[in-house]
Amino acid sequence: MAQMDRNLNLEELNTDTPFGIEALRWQSIGQKAVFWGSLLLGIAVNIVLPMVFHLPRILAAAIFLVLLAIGVGAGCNYAPGMTYGRYAYCCVFGKPQVLMYRSTQDPALIQAPEKQNKQEDGMEEEENREQSRKTLAKLVIFILVVIITVAGTFAYKDIRDSQKIHHRADTEEGYEK
Repeated sequence: MAQMDRNLNLEELNTDTPFGIEALRWQSIGQKAVFWGSLLLGIAVNIVLPMVFHLPRILAAAIFLVLLAIGVGAGCNYAPGMTYGRYAYCCVFGKPQVLMYRSTQDPALIQAPEKQNKQEDGMEEEENREQSRKTLAKLVIFILVVIITVAGTFAYKDIRDSQKIHHRADTEEGYEK
């Protein structure tokens, strides 16, 4: 049996998550029933409907995906107290919350390191541009070399093939090319 060499920190090991899936964490009994029930029902539908009722497989797969979406939306948690369905609802229909706060530090102390960081970023950006130009020049040269090599190979092949005689035909006057 294959073994995996892995450093495992026991403090990071989460025993609350079934099968190591974070979405199955913080589930209530009802959520577990909805998730596993819809998953098992979807699998049964995907197997039984095409075999017994001769339903097209694409329709059975669509029904399975709908049941799976219901199970994940209502039975899996994004965070404690928030299912994926509620999270999707909040993303689409929820109002954004604007947080206002007042800084407790002196603005001059904050702005001085920012100016220094901007100057350093400007120098790094200039160095990055120069490096990008060099890399682009190397890439263009490489592409040209490849194109010239391929074109030369095809040209050589055409020249060589034009000098070959593929067949001869006997005529009254002799051989004809």
